[in-house]
Amino acid sequence: MKILLIQTGFLGDVVLSTPVIAAIAEQYPGSSITFLTTPSAVDLVKHHPLLEDTIAFDKRGARRGLGGLLSMARELRSRKFDIVFSLHKSWRSAALVWLSGIPQRYGFRKAKARFVYTATAARADLEHEVLRNLAIMRTIGAEPSDLPQRMHIEIPNEAFESVKQHLNGFLESGFVAVAPGSVWPTKRWTPQGFAAVAKRISDAGLGVVILGGPNDRACAQEMLKHIGSASQNVVDLSGETSLIESAAVVAQARLLVCNDSAPLHMASALGTPVVAVFCATVPEFGFGPWLVRNECVGLDSLDCRPCARHGGKTCPLGTYACQLDLSPQLVAQAALRLLENRDDAAAILPEEAC
Repeated sequence: MKILLIQTGFLGDVVLSTPVIAAIAEQYPGSSITFLTTPSAVDLVKHHPLLEDTIAFDKRGARRGLGGLLSMARELRSRKFDIVFSLHKSWRSAALVWLSGIPQRYGFRKAKARFVYTATAARADLEHEVLRNLAIMRTIGAEPSDLPQRMHIEIPNEAFESVKQHLNGFLESGFVAVAPGSVWPTKRWTPQGFAAVAKRISDAGLGVVILGGPNDRACAQEMLKHIGSASQNVVDLSGETSLIESAAVVAQARLLVCNDSAPLHMASALGTPVVAVFCATVPEFGFGPWLVRNECVGLDSLDCRPCARHGGKTCPLGTYACQLDLSPQLVAQAALRLLENRDDAAAILPEEAC
């Protein structure tokens, strides 16, 4: 049995979909599973032990537009898949599923062009995105509560070896990873806030490793400027590592501090405790940490929050209060509670520390 799984959303969406791989393998023993995703996300899934293959669909690049869609569909048709599970709900994904000629086509009830699917499933009744993704298996009679629910990122040894040179000074004493970026500007806490927390962690004797893509380098540099003299205990790897290398760093960290973004889900998949800062969004949307020790920090008292399900480019009110008014003290306390596994971090963290 040859099975195709499609998820061409953001990086975090891809990580959140990894339990579906195990669910398919459980429901179809001995099957060959291929994952179709974006070129940037392939690294995160291609080493998964239950996958036979991965396919990169460059839908915004080499295979953009109708021509690219038809080319991708021809490739899928040539591979003669028996079943496709599509987690992406767009028109493009529906068209790709239809044009691929795969006999059994499963999708979600609220997907665009749902008529192309041979069966669809409801997902809105479930609280977390992991469970909502697993709801695709309802199309074959399986419930998310009965399926494997852990996310998984398989990291090859070469990725660990590649980052070792950057972490040698920290591996014995321990370090905290900090990921200050996000695709959406209103989901990014301030560089000054992250810097204050990083300084407190450094003062406590732990190293700090800043992670992010090339677009996050300016934020990392701003962080370093505010960290000041404590920066000798900070390594900036923003824009310097691949996704799977960043995952190798997160896997070895004692803690990750990040926004509501893809690194949050990477930490959940790798079992690394996480402090998740929620600015414009809230964990109740279903994208919070999953099956890992965590603390979520945000300004619950703001009447305007949340303002958008996935964040936005600008603050609708122009105040940016959810970002600017969030005290580093709260985030640092959450970090200490997880690092020291205690509930009284405020007692050992004076107000002036941040």
